[in-house]
Amino acid sequence: MPANTARRVLLTAALAGVASLAQAADVLVFSSGDGEVDAAAVGLLESAGHDVTVGVQIWELTGTEDLSAHDSILALCGPNWYQIYSNFTEPAQQLIADYANAGGGIVFSEWIGYCTQFEAVLPEILPTTYQFYASHESVTLNRASAPGAEGTTVTCQMPQSVSAPADDFSGSESVLVAKPGATVFFDSETAGGAGVAGWNVGSGRVLQFSSTIGPNQLTDFTFSRLVLNAIEWTTETEPCAADIVRDGLLDLSDVTAFVTAFTGGCE
Repeated sequence: MPANTARRVLLTAALAGVASLAQAADVLVFSSGDGEVDAAAVGLLESAGHDVTVGVQIWELTGTEDLSAHDSILALCGPNWYQIYSNFTEPAQQLIADYANAGGGIVFSEWIGYCTQFEAVLPEILPTTYQFYASHESVTLNRASAPGAEGTTVTCQMPQSVSAPADDFSGSESVLVAKPGATVFFDSETAGGAGVAGWNVGSGRVLQFSSTIGPNQLTDFTFSRLVLNAIEWTTETEPCAADIVRDGLLDLSDVTAFVTAFTGGCE
């Protein structure tokens, strides 16, 4: 095969690999109690090739369910915040904690921090501590400079700043403080504190957003990409495999590095 043709084949293969980076996962969405919110979440996840199941609201769990078939959970805790605050039982919380410890991935929206701040079980797996809440017309998250934030799947293909209209469910965002050992991927400009933070829990991973994540953010082009990155981060076995140069971006520099490594620098 001529060298130029071989090079084009390699470039095509590399670009295809970058385009299909996200691996399909089995994602369980805990219902928000609002059909519009649930539909926006399902539409986003399915557009990325994930298999999606809409389950009960998180507060309706009894603690006896088997969650092991799901790779990741998106826990929508916005419109139904009051029910979670009042009715989220300890057995249900323990079920979620056991799922994470056994290797499951969970992405939480607010108001999970507010709703469980006085509980004994679930706060143990959250990467942040709740302080107070605020209401804004929009939410702005800025890439954090904390060690471990760059070159991860959460920040892959993300700009320096992500803004989207707020989803206000008796408040739009919480002020969160990251716990020791947690990685802050984005800081919140609008609320202050951690905007997106995550950590390992047993064999699994838990990530938490400071914002409520409703239809406005699930349908925003950039913010929705961040939600998909979060889901992928909770299920991955190695960080952003196609980001070969580890700069948090998927671009020509990764393709060039792939081709150079593959050919050994040969023409």
